[in-house]
Amino acid sequence: GSTASLTAGFVSWILRGGSLLASLVSTIPLLNHFDPLPILRAQSKDKINHNDDDATGDEAENETDEKSKLDEIFSSKPKDK
Repeated sequence: GSTASLTAGFVSWILRGGSLLASLVSTIPLLNHFDPLPILRAQSKDKINHNDDDATGDEAENETDEKSKLDEIFSSKPKDK
């Protein structure tokens, strides 16, 4: 009895690991088209800007440019240059 229950537990453990691996492999093509660096960079600049109370006009303009670039990346229609 104990051998059968251990075998069943081992098989279910292997199947669970296989299903997790299969779900990871199925998301890899989606992640190839996703670049998290612009988002992470924007978050780090937001932290810096919150620490600096006196942001200059150039920094505000650069932040606006970066936000428009992010909007362009995530928009469904490509923007003509």
